[in-house]
Amino acid sequence: MITQFLTYPLLIILAYQDIKSMSVLQILLVSLLSIQALTGIYEIGLLNWGANFIINSLLIIIQLSVLAIFYKFKNADRKFSIIDNIIGAGDIIFFFFLAAAFSPINYVTFLVTSLTISLIAHLLVSRNSNRMPLIGYLSIIFIICVIFIHDPYDDTLLMSLLPTI
Repeated sequence: MITQFLTYPLLIILAYQDIKSMSVLQILLVSLLSIQALTGIYEIGLLNWGANFIINSLLIIIQLSVLAIFYKFKNADRKFSIIDNIIGAGDIIFFFFLAAAFSPINYVTFLVTSLTISLIAHLLVSRNSNRMPLIGYLSIIFIICVIFIHDPYDDTLLMSLLPTI
């Protein structure tokens, strides 16, 4: 599909920008999210895509809320915002791009796996930096994942791996 020819170069540009300068152009993230939304609607229909996106977005909101609560208690003595201090605004937009790209089961699986791989890669590559180019790592992992999964909206592969009761 034509959108893949747009998505992959944008992901590569984002990965390069983030790894090189720890910042990305917000317009590229919004473009990527828009392209992915149109792709999802085209591939699985508005209702299915919308349900997937809402569920995945709720998971993002829960994660960010837990993170905010944790850092609020940790830094109770001063005013503290997690955005741009702990996680970048671009990272949050990228999480919503990922929410648009996967079914809920594939999203949770991708998120847990890719964040673990990103953390390990960062610890191996950048031992002296406590800032991680999260979009860069996740972009590369996303490209690899979609090449092998082919349909990120289909849970059949993961469901077949679960034991039957």
